[in-house]
Amino acid sequence: MIHLCAGADPFRYQLFLRDLKAGLDPAMADFNYVELEAPGASLEDIQREIQALPVMADERIVAAHKVWTAFADSVRRSRTQGRETLAERWQLGLTALAGMPATTVLVLYEPDLKPDFKAIRELPAPAGGLAVPTIEDLEREKKLRRENLAAPKRNEMRSWAEFRCSEKGLQMEGAAVNELVRRASSDLRNLDQELDKLSAHAKGEPISLEAVRELVPDYSEDFIFALSNAVFQQQRDEAMRVLSHLLSQGLHPIQILATLGAQARMLAAVRLSHESPDAIAKAMKVKPYAVQRSMHNAARLSPDQVRAMIDMLLEADLKMKSTPHAEAVLEALVGRLVSPETWLQA
Repeated sequence: MIHLCAGADPFRYQLFLRDLKAGLDPAMADFNYVELEAPGASLEDIQREIQALPVMADERIVAAHKVWTAFADSVRRSRTQGRETLAERWQLGLTALAGMPATTVLVLYEPDLKPDFKAIRELPAPAGGLAVPTIEDLEREKKLRRENLAAPKRNEMRSWAEFRCSEKGLQMEGAAVNELVRRASSDLRNLDQELDKLSAHAKGEPISLEAVRELVPDYSEDFIFALSNAVFQQQRDEAMRVLSHLLSQGLHPIQILATLGAQARMLAAVRLSHESPDAIAKAMKVKPYAVQRSMHNAARLSPDQVRAMIDMLLEADLKMKSTPHAEAVLEALVGRLVSPETWLQA
């Protein structure tokens, strides 16, 4: 069986692999599981591994990462046509992989592939009339299964939390689930770790809303946006208050800087480009409302001020990566950003 996995959430992929590996005999698991990373691993390397028979077991798992991406990159670099097209490389490669022994489970993890698999489904047929199976053909033959491992959308996070509670044998009030999802935001790994912490605290009892509020740090996007909003609106006291809260909740300064950087890039796109909010949202892979709520802040800044702000963020990023005092660098950056005399005259 080939599992063709699309979606860029590494935590979901780790859970998927964990469930597959659970079927292996623990005593022989190291002999019957291998990971290969393209482009370091060629198609020939993968073929060699999938042809190997399991060692004292019923099956062997081969996890190959970014094979599709490697094919696409090699075609892009070579700029060749005919038999060297992406369609041929992928479909002929998939045909070769589909001929593996029934004892092999092959996982093709493609984090850059969208979960609709459109990039693969719409490949043209190879030239020369070559008869090669599509992923739909292999699905019908029960040789391939498509797996969507993208992060849940925000409105799907509650269902995900309830699913993980069920897997962990936890009981949780509806209001407590809602608060946990709000605080954990869209970070699946963080949400899962907080569930483990709540479970240890609950000791078999239902998890209450009060327990979530007491034990789970508030990583919500509301707080992170509040920091960006306060910074870009020059609200010094509010910015320092929210920054102090986020640091006290355990967020690493690099995470906070990355969020400020993302908001700054959006401001730059709004202020310096002439694209519509929808076009910017599509290019930056965010929701249109996220762009629209940045437009007010962007209107307050001149193009030179936006460029100065970006330079300050880049400078802080370099400093933060070369010092053990990342928190001090972040506090100094926010202090500069909310002080008009330092850069707003740009």
